[in-house]
Amino acid sequence: MKIEEVLKIFTMNSKLYKNSDNTHINLGALLMSLKRKDEGIKAYQKALELDPENKTVSDVIAKSKRSL
Repeated sequence: MKIEEVLKIFTMNSKLYKNSDNTHINLGALLMSLKRKDEGIKAYQKALELDPENKTVSDVIAKSKRSL
């Protein structure tokens, strides 16, 4: 499977399961790996909205913002 297809699937999942922090975390991780940091941070921020206690996601956002 090509990375573009994976991105489409992860994007679709984040829309279909918009209340699942995990779908947004996965999308964020993929976007970050593709060097699409702004979009990745947005996906992680949505995950954090859904689970404000997720320290791992909070740390990833902070680290990513520092490296912009």
